[in-house]
Amino acid sequence: MPNDNRDNYTDLFFAAVTIACPSLTAANSVAAPVLKILLNLNEKRQKESKKILWEELRHVANHERLAADPDGFVAKSARYYQAAMIGAAHKNLRILARLVVGHKSHPGFSADDFLSFAGVIESLRGEELDVLAAFIKERQRRELLKAIDLNSNYWPQIQSSLIHFSPDELTAIASGLTRTGFIVAMPGLDGSSWNVTPILLRLEQTVQFNDAIKISREENG
Repeated sequence: MPNDNRDNYTDLFFAAVTIACPSLTAANSVAAPVLKILLNLNEKRQKESKKILWEELRHVANHERLAADPDGFVAKSARYYQAAMIGAAHKNLRILARLVVGHKSHPGFSADDFLSFAGVIESLRGEELDVLAAFIKERQRRELLKAIDLNSNYWPQIQSSLIHFSPDELTAIASGLTRTGFIVAMPGLDGSSWNVTPILLRLEQTVQFNDAIKISREENG
């Protein structure tokens, strides 16, 4: 590898370390190329995170709820900002923003709840969001039809709506999502019975989770 390319990768590495562990890199030890990378990344991510948060604040019906708990709002905002700066949750920032401020008439999550959910939301990949969206849509379809059993096995409908995934791939994605507590699989004689959990329903009712997924997908292609 040519030295100039190696130097570039070294600069990127130390930029990442500086973002993740600022205490490990004293300000006077950050080289000019690293500082330039940091400034550019921070500026871009600050603009994006502020834009999304301000957009979501415009949909909040009662700002007094946020003002009533300044400590909680600061804690949630700091965690949101951390997610934005690291960049791992780039596609999920809108969902996180809604958890911070709430949506329309629903208040945002408490600081304790938000901090427990933030890591889970950050970890969601694009295909996992697709599967969660399908579960929510199926739940909403049943509610609209006033189905007798809202909690019967969702799997046949999920498979029908996500035919771009192979059966094995879809099963693997759904199985991975059980870590979130948003969906659950119960073993049965005819195979697993898949259902949504109260946690996912709470997310949907509070922040219109599925709508946030849709907007994020449109924004990020």
